[in-house]
Amino acid sequence: MDISYDHYKYFYYAARYGNITLAAEMMYSNQPNVTRAIKNLENELGCDLFNHSQRKFQITEEGQLFYQRAKEMLALYLTTLGEFGSPPR
Repeated sequence: MDISYDHYKYFYYAARYGNITLAAEMMYSNQPNVTRAIKNLENELGCDLFNHSQRKFQITEEGQLFYQRAKEMLALYLTTLGEFGSPPR
């Protein structure tokens, strides 16, 4: 499976806001798309990024590390686009 830029953005916003629905709104998407993207990331990485067993949406230790990496990657992506004069998506 290929992980796309959008997978990182969905995860980033879900982790940042602690809410899948809000992440979906920020991405002009819907909750099932965000949930699916996060599940695909978890399957690809072989770990849970969020605790799915509790009613409260909570990021795991692995999720915290991945959040930091995703944040760095997204910042670098936007910087690179800016260097080449491309507008961010």
